[in-house]
Amino acid sequence: MPADKPDVFPATSGKHTLVILALVLAASSVLLLWRLGDWDTTEIMELLHLQSSKEMYLTGEWIVPSLWGQMRLEKPPLPNWAAAASAHAFGRFDYFTGRLPSVLAALLMIAMTFLLARRMFPMRHVGAFSALTLGGMFFVAADQGRTAVWDIYVGAFSAGCLHACWRAMEWPGRWSIGWWLAAGVWLAAAGMSKGPVVLVIPMGVLIPMLIIDRCREHGNTRTLLRRSAGAGIMIAVAVLLCLPWVLALLQQIGDSNRAIVTWQEEILRDTPVANVDHHPLYYLLFFGMIYPASPYSVAGLITTFFPEFRRYRRAMLFAFCWVIAGLLLFSIAGERRMRYVIGLAPGAAIAAGALWARQREMLAKTEMDGKTFALAMLHWILIGSAAAAGPVACAWLGWLPWAWAIPIAAVGAMASVIGLRLHLRRKLLPAFAVGWAVAALTLMTCLSAYIDSPETVVKQKATAANVHELAQGRRIFFYPFRPSNAFGYYATQDHVLCDVRSAPEQLAAARNEGGAILLLGYAKPEDWRREPAEVMKSLREIVKGEDLFALPPGWRLRRVHVNYPVHEVVKTNVPFAMPGGTRKRINFQWYAVEMVPPTQ
Repeated sequence: MPADKPDVFPATSGKHTLVILALVLAASSVLLLWRLGDWDTTEIMELLHLQSSKEMYLTGEWIVPSLWGQMRLEKPPLPNWAAAASAHAFGRFDYFTGRLPSVLAALLMIAMTFLLARRMFPMRHVGAFSALTLGGMFFVAADQGRTAVWDIYVGAFSAGCLHACWRAMEWPGRWSIGWWLAAGVWLAAAGMSKGPVVLVIPMGVLIPMLIIDRCREHGNTRTLLRRSAGAGIMIAVAVLLCLPWVLALLQQIGDSNRAIVTWQEEILRDTPVANVDHHPLYYLLFFGMIYPASPYSVAGLITTFFPEFRRYRRAMLFAFCWVIAGLLLFSIAGERRMRYVIGLAPGAAIAAGALWARQREMLAKTEMDGKTFALAMLHWILIGSAAAAGPVACAWLGWLPWAWAIPIAAVGAMASVIGLRLHLRRKLLPAFAVGWAVAALTLMTCLSAYIDSPETVVKQKATAANVHELAQGRRIFFYPFRPSNAFGYYATQDHVLCDVRSAPEQLAAARNEGGAILLLGYAKPEDWRREPAEVMKSLREIVKGEDLFALPPGWRLRRVHVNYPVHEVVKTNVPFAMPGGTRKRINFQWYAVEMVPPTQ
C-alpha cells in the first residue's frame, strides 16, 4: 500500500452499508416524527425560534432575523432559514413545519454517528449499535430532536465536523487537505446556527487528541504541526463561509455598532465563570438524559483505559474527549442549560456502541464474565423499570387510562425479561433490538399521554381563551422574555401579542383605536400589589429608558386582573437539592395594566 494512503479501513465496509443506514434512520424517524406537531410549545427558546422563523417566512426577509417586528441579532439565521424553507415547502407555518428541520438535523447527527463509528472501529455492526443508541436516547428522541431550537443543529454539524476531522487525521500528507476543508464547511454550518460558541465541541476534541497523538508517537513533531495546520485551515474556511452573511447583515442594517454591541453582550452573558443558579456538577445530569444508553455509555467511557480495548485505544480516547472534555468546557460557562450539551450525545453513543460491538465479539468466543454480567443486569433493570413504571405513573397522574397503562407496562416488563434472557445467552444483536424497541415503546407511550393529558389540553385552551378575553379586540403589548413561553406561540397566530420594544407607533395607534393592554408577564405577589405607575417606571428601566408608555392628557392606567392560574416555580441553586443547596417556592401571577381613555 502506498505510504500516502491510510492504513486503517473498517472491516464492515460493503454493499449493505447504505441499507443498514437506511434502516437505522427509518427506525429513528418513527420516534422523532411521533406526534411532532400535536402539542404547543412550553419552551421559551422554541417559541422565540418559531416566532422569528415565522416572521422570516411571512416577510421574506432572509438576511436580518426579527422577533415581533424587532431585529434579532443574538443568533445567526441558519435555523430560521431551515424552518422558513420548510414552511414554504408545505405552504404553511405551524408546529410541524417549524419542527421538521430539527428532526432532519437529528437524523443527520445519527447518520454522521453511524459513519464515524463505522470508520473508527473495525468491528461488525458498531455503526448500527452507535447510531441506534443515539436515535433511541431520551435526550434526542423525546427532547432536542423534536424541539425547534438551535442546539440540535449545532450537534448535527459538529458530528459532521468531527467525522471529517477523524478522516483527515487518518489520511497523511496531501490526502488530508480535502477532509480538513470538509470539516471547515461543517463548522461553518454550525457557526451559522449559533455563533462562535460552536468551537467548543470540535476544539475540545482536537486539542486533547493532538496532545495524545504527540505523546503516543514519541515526539513526532511533524505530524503534530501538520494536523495543527489542518485545524487552522478548518477554522479559516468556516470564517470565510460565514463572512458573506455578516457583511450582508451589516450593510443592510446600516448600524454596525449595534450588531457588535449585541454580539458582545451575548458573549459576555454566556461566559462568566460564576452562576448561582446551577451547581458545578449540573451537567452530570447529562448521563441521565441519555437513557436508556446511560449504563453502556458510562461503562464504554471507563473501559477506554482497560486492556481489552488496547487495540481501539485511540478511537475510544476520541469518544472520551468528545464527552468528558465537552462537559468540562461547558461547565466553565456561567449560563448552563441542558440543551447546550446535545452535541456531546454522539460521543456517548459511540462509546456505548463500541462496547456493545466489542462484547459481541468477545462473547462469541468466551463465556460472560462478572463485569459483563453486572453491566447487562444494570442495563435491563433500568429498561424494565422504566417500561413498567412509565405507563403506571402516567395513569396515576390521570394522563392515561388504567386499561391502557397496565397492558403496556406488562408488555414492556415481559419484553425486558426476554431481552435479558437473550443477553445472558450471549445473543447481543437481538437483545439490543429488543431493548431499543422497549425503550421506544416507553417513550412513545409517555409522550402521547402527556400530549393528551387533560391538564395539558385544559391549560392550553385556558391560555388561549384568556389571551383573547383580555384583548377584546385590542392589541396586547408585553416584554417578550417574560410571558411568551406560557402564552405560547399559538397565541401569536393572529398577532394579538406585540413586543413593547418593537414599534412605539403601534402602541400610539392602539391608544387612538380605543386603548391597549400592557401585559407585563410574571410578577411576584408583592409586585402584583404595586401601583401601575410604579410598574411602568420599572418597565422603562428594562427597555433602557425609552418612554414607550407616555400617556396623552386625560388618560390613566388601570390594573387588570388576568384570569390565569397562579404558577408555582421551584427555584434552587443546585439540582435535586444537592448538599449545600436551598429550595424556595415562589408564586407568580400575571400582571397587566390597561391604558384607559378619558371617556371611560
